[in-house]
Amino acid sequence: LPAGASAWTAPVSIGADDMADRHPSIAWAGNTLVAAWDSKELRSSGANLAVLAASSTDGGQTWSTPAAIAPVEQGQSQYPRLGRDGADVRAVWYDSRAADWRWRVMTAKFSGGAWSGQKMIMSRGVNTWPATDAGVIVFSSTRNAKRLQRDRT
Repeated sequence: LPAGASAWTAPVSIGADDMADRHPSIAWAGNTLVAAWDSKELRSSGANLAVLAASSTDGGQTWSTPAAIAPVEQGQSQYPRLGRDGADVRAVWYDSRAADWRWRVMTAKFSGGAWSGQKMIMSRGVNTWPATDAGVIVFSSTRNAKRLQRDRT
């Protein structure tokens, strides 16, 4: 329900009809509403996920063209979550592009209408299910795991 409105507006689609868009998250950055989600080709398997985002300055009536925060060519990027970080919006998600194949948490910041470069948070173990608010990032981890992530053979 838009702020100050007494009724819901008509739904607006910001993803692509020919893609599997899922796991949305939204947050405000000043007067800008930001949405992020993961997206993949409409296939049951073998399709990499990208994290996409769009923004709206009119309360969600119209949206910018979706752009990749984490492009599909770089690895599996999924389950984005957005949160406030000062006057900006921070995105966090987990991603498979670490050199040791472990899931790592990635982050980027939406500031001044654009996304900053992605950064991988280096932490031991497999790191998944991130969340963020007020500039703080939390995630689950197997930080004390003793076994290798992949069989050497």
